[in-house]
Amino acid sequence: MRVAGTAMASTSKRVEKAEKYVQKGKIADALDEYLHAFQEDPSNDSLIEIIAELYLRLNQPKKAIECYGYLFDKRVEQNDGRAALLMFRKMGRLAPPDPTRLLICARFQEKQKPLEARDSYHLCAQLFE
Repeated sequence: MRVAGTAMASTSKRVEKAEKYVQKGKIADALDEYLHAFQEDPSNDSLIEIIAELYLRLNQPKKAIECYGYLFDKRVEQNDGRAALLMFRKMGRLAPPDPTRLLICARFQEKQKPLEARDSYHLCAQLFE
């Protein structure tokens, strides 16, 4: 139990250091600290979202998309449609939609937004062609 507490303390210190780097405009240094913090606490999804935002600030959209994709897949596994759709929208601002993930989103939209689901299925069919 002591080891877990030590890891959390270390992660917390890294996050604090990263936040200071962000305030100073040292985005690459901040990213490095957040990446180390995530290695220490891989269950902390909020770190991945911050990492994605930093990748965007460093003009590395492909890496940001990877982060959002990771979070999207986790949300799908958890059957959290609202959060999955949010991650999908963030990816969609950066690159054309992935048809497989679009299909998953359409399924989540069916009950609450059937017209959007229909449009998503239609777009998905076009992308698969």
